[in-house]
Parts: sequence; structure tokens; C-alpha cells
Amino acid sequence: MTWRGLISLVCLLALTVFAGAQSDDRGLLQRTLEDALSGEDRTVEIIGFAGALSSVASVEEIRVSDANGLWLQLTDVELDWRRAALFQGRVVVNALTAAEIDLSRLPTPSAEAPSPEASGFELPDLPVSVEIGEVSTAKLILGRSVLGIATEMSVTGALSLIDGAGTADIRAERIDGTRGLFDVEASYAPTDRRLTTNITLSEAPGGIASTLIGLPGNPSVDLSITGDAPLAEFAADLNLRTDGQDRLAGTVTLGTGAEADGAPTQTFSADIGGDVAPLFLPEYQAFFGRDVALTVRGTRFADGRLTLSDLSLNAAAITLSGDLSLGSDNVPSFIDLTGRIGFASGEPVLLPISGDPTTVQSADLSVKLDAAAGDAWTADVVVGG
Repeated sequence: MTWRGLISLVCLLALTVFAGAQSDDRGLLQRTLEDALSGEDRTVEIIGFAGALSSVASVEEIRVSDANGLWLQLTDVELDWRRAALFQGRVVVNALTAAEIDLSRLPTPSAEAPSPEASGFELPDLPVSVEIGEVSTAKLILGRSVLGIATEMSVTGALSLIDGAGTADIRAERIDGTRGLFDVEASYAPTDRRLTTNITLSEAPGGIASTLIGLPGNPSVDLSITGDAPLAEFAADLNLRTDGQDRLAGTVTLGTGAEADGAPTQTFSADIGGDVAPLFLPEYQAFFGRDVALTVRGTRFADGRLTLSDLSLNAAAITLSGDLSLGSDNVPSFIDLTGRIGFASGEPVLLPISGDPTTVQSADLSVKLDAAAGDAWTADVVVGG
């Protein structure tokens, strides 16, 4: 679950208390929640609400469903909150705890949800500010469909959402027999649209990350992603280690722009490198070698078009550089690529492709296409051995 999703969940619980403080009538409570969550394709059921007029409120069970059924269930929820803050338009919760949270799957996306290209990043704009000093659960159960692996974690942290600005400080630890620690510190300031992130992951062999990526041997994984910049050009420093060894490091930049007609664009760039050979099957490790470097800049347009420019890939057995553009149908519209495959020693190269093992002694290529000037391709390819 993303930290934004956790904030939405906390807001839901806080609104439950607010509605319950006004009336113990379950119909009014449910209508209030549905109004507060209008536009969301989900149904909320509150069971066993108590303590509306005290500083500590409790709920036996909260169920959240969509058109495909139940996807989130919380049991034994307790909120230590400041009721007087409501008169100031604030929901202040000193502590929110749940004995168990069961996220069996992610909610089904709404058919009316806007595409990611249609609007910029914004946090929910709630009628009240929400401040959660402490949020925790002894057991967070994630179904297999959430991360690809069924897992259980304990979670602690703090959250706030005030006038479109948000902060999250979440720490999760696996409790299902495999060591795994996840720390997320993030904040967003709408005034200058600045995003700050500090994400770290540390897992023992056979953890979630190595399994999802499909790393040979399922090694231990340590990953950090840090960034602090406006969304228009957000840069994050990436560092990946496996089995205690540095594998990949560099910077990835994500940004926004616009075409001449005002249509939004998403830009990205990467400058990363390292000894990534152990992340591939043993038979392909020689192809990549101990020093791989990748640089690229790109733009994704609102209609689905993609351009890659200043592409440069260098590894033990391959060099590739140039520019590439794909249309909204993923058909190339522009290509200007040159490259070479081969070892300096002249020994055969096993290509990292599926199917039967394929080797070449060497290969040189130069491919050009400009659909704006015609549909003719120009290619010079020389393959030896």
C-alpha cells in the first residue's frame, strides 16, 4: 500500500469517529461516510462502534469493499483523539492502533478514474486537516496479489494531511519468518510542489524484492532511494546492494512538461551503472561484465508516444548509442542507433535472449528511420561467426 493510500485509510477512520460523535444511528454514520468518500468506488461497513463521546473511541471491525467484494478489513481499532480540535476544523489523533489489518488485494480501479497523463500529482483535499501522531498495527496481512508474495508485517508510523500538504513516516517489519525492514519518510509541499523521499529496504535472502525481480539465487537486498526536489524535475539517488556488495548506483529524474498546445508530458532521465552481472543468470554474466553504464533521456506524451534521446549503453560485450521514438501504437517513427557486440578478446558472445543458446563472434549495426521523411529503413548490419 502506498503512503498516500495509508493517509486515505487513516482519514477514513478519523471521519468514522467524527460521524459517530454526532450520532450513534448506524444509518446516519454510513451516509456520512459515503458522503465523505463520494466519488470512490467502495463501500464501508462499521461494526461495533463505541466511545464516541470519550477521548478514546473503538471499532470492532471495519470492512471496505468494491464491486468485486471485500478487499480491506480492520479489526479491534482504537483511536486516542482530541475531540475539541474538531471545532477548529482539525482531526487530531494521538494514536491509532489496529490489532490486525488484512489487505487481501488492491481495490479495483474506477472505470471513471482519469489517466495518469491527464492530471498532475495532488494529495486529497479533505474538508478538515488530519494529524496522526502514531499509527500502528501488530499484524498487516498482504495477500499474494498485492506484492506477488503473501506476507505479514508489523507497522508503526505517523501521518498528516493539512491543506494539501502531507507527511508520512512509516516503518514496517516482516513477522512471517523472513527478515525484512522497510522505512519510508516522505513529504509533499503544495506551495512549491516539492517532494521529499527517503526510502530504505533491507531484506534477507528470499525476500520480497529479490523474488519479485527474479534475482538468481534470491540474494539479500539492500535498497535506498532518496530525493528532494520540485515535482517538475524530481531527482532521486538510487543505490542497490545484494549479498552485501554494491550492484547499481546513480540518479533517476522524473519531471513534467507540456507540448506547444498545452498537452502535458512526462519526462525522465537516468544515469546509472555498476556491477550488475550477478543480477543475471550465470551464463549471461560475461556479456554484461563488472561495469555496466546506462544514460538516457526520455519523454512520454499524453497520447502514448515515447521518445528516447542521448541513449548510451556500455557493457563488456555491447555498446549502443543513439535516439529512438515510438508512436502511440508502439511502432517506431524515428531510429538512429549504432552499436557493436563483441569481446575484445575475440571469443564468441552468448547473447542474453530467450530460446536456444545463440552466439556470435561479433556484430556491428547502424539503423536509421525517419517516418516524417518516408517509410524507408536504412540498416547496415555485419555479423561474424
